[in-house]
Amino acid sequence: MRKMRKNPNLLFTSLCLSLSLSLVKLATASTPHREVNLKLEETIGKVRSESSLTARTQAAEHLAELTRKTNAAYIDNKTISDIASLLDIPEDSVQAWVASALGHIGRRASSAAPRLLALLPVSDCLQGDLTSSAFIRPALKQMGVKPPPARSYNDCQNTK
Repeated sequence: MRKMRKNPNLLFTSLCLSLSLSLVKLATASTPHREVNLKLEETIGKVRSESSLTARTQAAEHLAELTRKTNAAYIDNKTISDIASLLDIPEDSVQAWVASALGHIGRRASSAAPRLLALLPVSDCLQGDLTSSAFIRPALKQMGVKPPPARSYNDCQNTK
């Protein structure tokens, strides 16, 4: 008789504990993912739609900052793909910050590596103290891809 009294209490306690753990797991799993991806998608939209180069560059820089502060596991594949599509924007300053954002995501963004590798020869030959190649090479390394050596001044002159 004594065993029967303990079993219902034990069963009730086990069920409550299981339900509590499930709710905690659900709350911690879905909320950060959704919020992170919404913030990133909003910023991606600004990179695409801002009217001035300065504003697009600032939005891309903000995107890189967001990805730096975010656990890459929270970023869904669609958002990674949307970030990578920003590399089609022809401005070097935007491409630089987008490369940085992809680098922060790391190996999960490695599908963007071929596009980054294709941008390097052009970026290497741009004049200026700081071009996107300074962002692309570290991003490739963070993705686990070995970047090629930088093109020399002569290499750039021979392609003109």
